[in-house]
This record gives sequence, C-alpha cells and structure tokens, in this order.
Amino acid sequence: MSKERFLEQFGAEPAFCIEVPGRTELGGNHTDHQHGRVIASPVDLKMRAWIKRREDGIVRVWSEGYGAFTVFLSELNPDPEAYGTPEAIVRGMCAAFAPHGLKGFDAAIESDVPAGSGLSSSAAFEILLGRICCRLCGVEKSGTELAQLGQRVENVYFGKPCGLMDQMACAADGILAIDFADPAHPKARELKFSFPEHGYHLCLVKCGAGHEDMTEDYAAITRELAAVCACFGKKVLREVPEEAFFRNIADVRQRCGDRAVLRAMHVYAENRRVTEMADALESGVYDLVILDVMLPHKNGFDIARDARRVGIKTPILMLTAKSEIDDKVTGLDSGADDYLTKPFSPRELLARLRAFSRRQYDLAEDTLSFGDISLNTKTMILSGRSGLSVRLSEKEFRALEYLMANHGQILSREMLAVKIWGYENESEYNNVEVYMTFVRKKLSFIKAKTVIKAVRGVGYELRAEDV
Repeated sequence: MSKERFLEQFGAEPAFCIEVPGRTELGGNHTDHQHGRVIASPVDLKMRAWIKRREDGIVRVWSEGYGAFTVFLSELNPDPEAYGTPEAIVRGMCAAFAPHGLKGFDAAIESDVPAGSGLSSSAAFEILLGRICCRLCGVEKSGTELAQLGQRVENVYFGKPCGLMDQMACAADGILAIDFADPAHPKARELKFSFPEHGYHLCLVKCGAGHEDMTEDYAAITRELAAVCACFGKKVLREVPEEAFFRNIADVRQRCGDRAVLRAMHVYAENRRVTEMADALESGVYDLVILDVMLPHKNGFDIARDARRVGIKTPILMLTAKSEIDDKVTGLDSGADDYLTKPFSPRELLARLRAFSRRQYDLAEDTLSFGDISLNTKTMILSGRSGLSVRLSEKEFRALEYLMANHGQILSREMLAVKIWGYENESEYNNVEVYMTFVRKKLSFIKAKTVIKAVRGVGYELRAEDV
C-alpha cells in the first residue's frame, strides 16, 4: 500500500523498503527503567517504510493514520509543543544522524502494529527511522545502539519517560533476555526457543481502548519508584536490596504511600521471575507440567502417556474442562499426578502447586547416583567407587546436586547461581566458576571419572567419562 501511496504523495518511485517488528513483553514488566531484568520478543506484525533520498535538508513523511508532515534539518531542537507526535520522533532521530551527513528523505510508512496496543508502535517507529538513517548515511549501528538512540528520542523529543526494553526488542531477531544493571551496556542474550513449535501463539484482542493517552500515568510509575529509592539514598531499585526494602517497608509506606510500595514489590517479583523464565525456556528443566486435554494437534492424555513411556518423571497436573469421572480416570491412568477441572479457582491451583512442591521435597531420594559417584542428600557426603568419600559444603552440595539431578543437560551459569545462592542474591556469575572449581577438586579427591565440563558461553554439564 505505502509504495503506491509514496508515488501518489511524492510523485516518484521509492528507492528501497525497510521494515521493523513490534514487540511483546514476556517478563520483567516495568523493570527496565529500574535497571532490572526483562524478557521480550519481536512479533510478526511489522511497520514498513518506502524511502527515497533527498539532498535539500528536508524530510517529508506520510504515515498511515497520521497523515503527512515535514521536518527541516535546520530545525532539530526538541519542541515541547510537538510532544507525543510522530514529528517529534522524526526530528529527534534526524538530530542523531545529522552529524553523520543526513541530507533528507521522503518516506511513506504503513504499519500492522496498532498504536496504543502495547506492542510498542513508537519504539518500532524509532528503530525504523534509525535503520533508514543508517542506510542513507552509510553507517552501521548495533541494535543496542539504535535502541539507546530511540530511548533518548522518546524521552527528550517525544516527552515520554521510558526504559530501553521496547526499542531493544524491536531491534532484535528473536527472544531476548536482557539485564539492564548497566543501562549504558545492557547484557542481552538470545533465548533459543520457538513458541510456535511448542504450540503457543500470541493472540491480539481489539478491546476498543488504547494506552496512547496514558503518558502521565506511565510517568507516575518512575516518579513513585524514585521516591521509594530515595528512602535508601538510591536512584533505582536495582541498587536497593530487596531484604532492605522489606525490612523498612513500614517507613517506606508512610513516606511514599501504598501504591508506590506495591509497585516496588511488583518490580522485585518480576526481576526474580525473569531469571526463572529464562532458565526454563533454555534448559527444558521443569518442576511441573500443567497440561490441558483439548489441544489442537494431540490430546493431553496421549502427551502424558508418551511422556511416561519415554521415562519423563516430571509431575503432570491436568487442567481441563473435561470433568466427567471417566475423563478423570483416563487422565490419571495416562500418567497425570493430579486432575483439576475448569472453571477453577486460582487459589486452589496455587495450593495444589504448593502441595506438589512439598511432595517432591518429601519424596526426594536420600542418595543421587550418576556415573561412578553417589551423593547422600541428607549428609552431603560425596562417594566414589574408589571407596573414598568427602563431605561437601552447603553451596558445593547445591551445585553438584543440581548437576546430578539434570545430568546430560547443559545448565547455564545463571541457573546454577540461582540454585546456589537463591533468586534474591546478586552474586556475579564468576562466583559459579569458583564453586565449580571447588566441586571438581572434591571429585578429583575421590578419584572420580565423572567430570564437570564447561561449555563455553553457555554453562556446565556433568559427564561420566570411561565409567
């Protein structure tokens, strides 16, 4: 459509086309501006532009739903009267690339990303303009660099305080786990997971409302969290230990109010959840499977049977609308450990999940064995076929127990850090390497042939060599 619109609007054929996706947030809601952790992904809804170079210092844009407007490269200062408009974003991005020799362009833009839908149409617009300017100026910028430019433009030119997640996700090729502890150098890694291959799809519902007029409401989030941080002499929640926050929660509540306290609690919980989500997506190691029966390609009963047939022991909870006694019997006989029917109470579901957790702990084996080693889970004594044994420290035990329980799988440093220190600890990942060294020394002491192998850039795997 916009190619024809380009010809109609500008009286010439466009030279090239660029497209950028919208994004969805999977975890880490409102944590990026607190230097937290997020998981986000591009979606298959795109914003695209047809472009032709100009040399006269003029940028002309026609944007679907917004009409036509012109920006002069001689007038690129922020304009408060233009806050919240596409012109402001164009002006900001052009200001960033003017030093690189930007001379102007015409662009006709169309979008499948609905404005105000929560899919970050503004961030997609910023990254789209960034890629246009990169091509016209002959410069290369990474996705992170373009995202940082887009964030500045949205903050300074568009007048909306925001983090960096939206822009980084729109600039990405796949699912990203991002840590914003240092916003100038965010750590991002792609999670190798395909939702469609696992039967998941993102469904958009047109609810008749948007959030495009809620800039002030979003600004209130950062203001209130800044007030919470000020109680501790800090600027962002990442600098405030969660234990200190809860220890002083009464004082924080009195000074900042209930909503600010609830928002801080939300950020802490989301940060922990992101680590768990990334580990689960990457490792395939799950504590529990919640399984429906009526699935599109294969019913849940057959999936449960197949899982048990190949030796998968992960607990399965059937959650389904099939509520007849025969259905329940079939589900349990297929390998399900519990069966809950819809409609259901979330409180009951959570209670059943807690019961599973207790049961797994109570039924844990006293001894784990793999290769030529065994680990007593009660005494933390590691033994080998050599007849030698040694007691592990608590952290050494946690690390080796996790490796033994998931032998044959590569476990990331992040996963091991969580198992050793817990979700609330900010231990650096190189501490994991220290404890891997300690455990290796204990394995060497008992003359074990079972070894811990480091997989560069990924994590560690327990292997039984020549046993």
